[in-house]
Amino acid sequence: MFRFPSLSLFAVASACALAACGGGASLPGPSGSTAALGRSAAQSARDAQAGPPLTNPYPFAQGDVFNFDYAENISTTTGGQPAVKSSVTGTDVLTINGTESFDGGKWTELTEVLNYTDLNGSGQTTASGTETTDFYRNFVPDGKVLDYLQAGLTTAGQESESNGDTIATSTTYTYASPYLIDIVPETKGSWNEDLANTQSGQTTTTTSAYTEVLNFTFTRNTDLSYTRQLQFAYTPGGDYTETDTLSAKGAAEDQNNFPTKNSTAGTTTWAVPAKVGGKYVIAVVYTPPSGKPTTTDVPDWYPGGGAIKKLVTDTKKDTGTVKVPTQCGKAVAGQTATELVETDSYLDPEQGTYDTETQNTYVVSGEGRVCVVRSYVNDTYDNRVTGDLVTGVTGKSILNLTSESLQQLRAKREVVGFPQGRPG
Repeated sequence: MFRFPSLSLFAVASACALAACGGGASLPGPSGSTAALGRSAAQSARDAQAGPPLTNPYPFAQGDVFNFDYAENISTTTGGQPAVKSSVTGTDVLTINGTESFDGGKWTELTEVLNYTDLNGSGQTTASGTETTDFYRNFVPDGKVLDYLQAGLTTAGQESESNGDTIATSTTYTYASPYLIDIVPETKGSWNEDLANTQSGQTTTTTSAYTEVLNFTFTRNTDLSYTRQLQFAYTPGGDYTETDTLSAKGAAEDQNNFPTKNSTAGTTTWAVPAKVGGKYVIAVVYTPPSGKPTTTDVPDWYPGGGAIKKLVTDTKKDTGTVKVPTQCGKAVAGQTATELVETDSYLDPEQGTYDTETQNTYVVSGEGRVCVVRSYVNDTYDNRVTGDLVTGVTGKSILNLTSESLQQLRAKREVVGFPQGRPG
């Protein structure tokens, strides 16, 4: 099975970028026009009563530059062994460029350059690299609010590992319809994200040993079911395909033509949990490319046990005005900001994963997102035989603004950026 990253778990660099300039952890918004994407009827009603439009808190002039520090601490447990600690440190520079054509439309291009270093628990460098991402975004007026939308992105990365290997990657993402990053101004209260959309693209990975080209399409439907289609091309190696489906009730199927020595080659189906002998189990039927199918009753590993409560949840909340916490760094701590809290969860019976995340974003009018604090748990289970937890990953990251240079303020000869230790 291929572990396809949802946008909430896209990668360190992309998570930084989505948070840095208005992005959340959401999957793409629903299909339709570029207006009112992802907004529930109740949220639209609240927006309509919000009064006159407020100033957009996100600076968005061509030439605006935002400098961030990034830090992440990670704890990984595998097979019941003691946890392994690791961390990531880096700097992130986001620049707003001019209008560019992307996927048939005109969008503002935002370029992010992330320089990062991976460290083990002893503080030794295990890898370092640079990733450059171009995001294509716009603010679209919609009545008394602005919809902050994204059409897609491209990335190019180069990583050097401590063993001497070099890994080069490039990715292009597009969406069936632009997904909603934010609604400006935010309305105090909470709302659920609409998750239906199709994302597609290509990822190329090149090492000294091989080159892999992956073309993918992932469609999340309104009932939270999905279809995932993957085409792999390895050099040297061969071409392989995989198609995964998940029903709204949690029944799943994987079909692939991987080499027969791969234990997942062929077709595998997962039934919804059923009670057998007083305990819930998941019937897994594996049919190899040649040979008879085998059935395994896998102990139910879903959160809470029994029937699936919810495949995906994604809730946003505007908690109102707060002071930016000290963990966000001296440059921004203590400022008055709007706090946006997003919580989401993803259960994937086909991949054997259950992921949860909470992201606290602090928005200061005129400076934009000055800090993003993200906490997550990613659990992977043996969903074919034992139902045991195979790998558990917990992490916390902080992305904090250190300085900014705004073109509109420079044009007026006003002071831009701010010193370290800025008072609250």
